[in-house]
Amino acid sequence: MSSVSNSLQAGEWGNEEREGKMVFEKGIGFDLTIINESYGFQIFVNDERFCTFAHRDDPSDISGLQIQGDVEITGIQVTLIDL
Repeated sequence: MSSVSNSLQAGEWGNEEREGKMVFEKGIGFDLTIINESYGFQIFVNDERFCTFAHRDDPSDISGLQIQGDVEITGIQVTLIDL
């Protein structure tokens, strides 16, 4: 099973992108880092590169993030960095 990334634009979902293997396990905690770079998102799990998701639109137009599935979030930290 691989990870799936997608984006919602104008109310329509784009093509799914699949990369890497599924590294998440039920009951096992993890740290997720998402870095919004000029060309795309760099995604790290427990400080190891997980995947890259290229921007499909202007990165400054991003207004949210959605994580789906059965997950318990125990904390969120947002760090803003100027591009």
